[in-house]
Amino acid sequence: MITLLLLSWKRVENILKIIDKEFDGELISEVIVWNNNPNEELRNRLPEGIRLIQVNEDFGIRTRFAMGLFANNDCILYHDDDTHIPNLTIKNMFNEWSLDEDIMIGLVGGNPFEGECSRCISSGNEDSHDRHYYNKVREGKAHLLLGHGVMLHRKHCCGFFIEERNLPAPPNASPFDSHDDIVISYYVMSKSHKANEIINSRFEWLGDGGVALSDRDTHYEQRRVMMENCQTYFSIKIDDYMR
Repeated sequence: MITLLLLSWKRVENILKIIDKEFDGELISEVIVWNNNPNEELRNRLPEGIRLIQVNEDFGIRTRFAMGLFANNDCILYHDDDTHIPNLTIKNMFNEWSLDEDIMIGLVGGNPFEGECSRCISSGNEDSHDRHYYNKVREGKAHLLLGHGVMLHRKHCCGFFIEERNLPAPPNASPFDSHDDIVISYYVMSKSHKANEIINSRFEWLGDGGVALSDRDTHYEQRRVMMENCQTYFSIKIDDYMR
């Protein structure tokens, strides 16, 4: 029914935990692991039945959508390797996605804001204003779905690669340099002409192991620029599809 896509780089132990917790052979009937770390051999560490793509160089985060091209199921689920999605949440996502297979369903995300950030206004603290490139949405319509848990049709994986190299990138970054979630979010909206959906359902943190890309100094400013670039490139305004 669902193909789970897992991208591995520096958190192999998390990958093993995720497979153990989520691969039931029924709801998640297929798991594909793409190992972007040539120095980490996974062939003898993965359980039986897992499909592994082992490469000799790091091809970047966008490879999670390359995995989707090999999926046997139309329904694709992917999430970062520092989160675990419980079975009940996966069922909730699948039930919601089945109502409209053209859109994406996610667990965390939000919408770009114009003017002042509502989180900074409510807290009276602008020290982390640069990190707030979107307003959080806990449930409902959203432009951006973060990689904590996303479900979509596999057809969108192909479309991602058609568009991503033509997108203008932030300074010192490529369109897929930790911004793949932004690109796919806007791409799917441009095809469905509908907003993505966030459902209020539980997930668990596994720990980032100190290698999170969000620790880079340029991360949040680049993502803010990438959202603006995608809005322009795909001709989507902030209020589009929000009603």
